Amino acid sequence: DVKPEIFRALLYYVYGGEVSCKLLKDHSREIIVAADKYNCPNLKVEAEVCYVKSTTITMENVLDNFYFADTKKLALLKEKVMDFIVNNGRDVLDTLSAHDLPQSQDMLSDILTAVTKGKGDEKDYDGIDPAKFKTMSIHTLRRKLHARGLEVDGTREMLIAALKESSRNLMEDG
Repeated sequence: DVKPEIFRALLYYVYGGEVSCKLLKDHSREIIVAADKYNCPNLKVEAEVCYVKSTTITMENVLDNFYFADTKKLALLKEKVMDFIVNNGRDVLDTLSAHDLPQSQDMLSDILTAVTKGKGDEKDYDGIDPAKFKTMSIHTLRRKLHARGLEVDGTREMLIAALKESSRNLMEDG
């Protein structure tokens, strides 16, 4: 179920090669699916970043992108979708019925995070206070995890949990 061109790129990546920007841009969604299926988290994150940069969220694709982000644990895409929903709340309410909206168990938390994200000093916070992690952008969370040599793939909750655990370890060691 993975196209040969995508599977070749995945294998090339696994053995130390880089996937071309053009292939990432043209096939980011397919690469995400394949990287998720074959557990290549770094390629999945690279493809997700490319997908998010090249995709404009609209009323026509907001639900599709939400479901894709939710099922593949694409935190950056989910953040972009939630930001769209918050920034276009009236249009979303006018266009979509409650029956159309996703029934994700994390939906309320995702919306509240989108509403409060970046309103404090958390955006540029560089400390280890776990209370400030909840409203950081996915980009900031991933940057902090990467700097600590930790996994950067997963849901917002997974990223925050990893950062909290790392912070606890730093406080215990320091």
